[in-house]
Amino acid sequence: MKNDKLTISAIDEHIDNDEGLYDWWKGAHQSKRQFIRDNREQLEQCINGVRCGDVRAHSLKYGC
Repeated sequence: MKNDKLTISAIDEHIDNDEGLYDWWKGAHQSKRQFIRDNREQLEQCINGVRCGDVRAHSLKYGC
């Protein structure tokens, strides 16, 4: 899969379904919308890494 720019709703869904991303968001103590705005580039890198198969899902929580 390509490293496409993700929609806000796609990023939101990934945060809800990946324990590492979810914990990162909760630890930031921000609304999800603000968290996505502040960290969009890093979130897209993490999500696209999983989508391309370069990184395992939940790797932020459990490692590779």
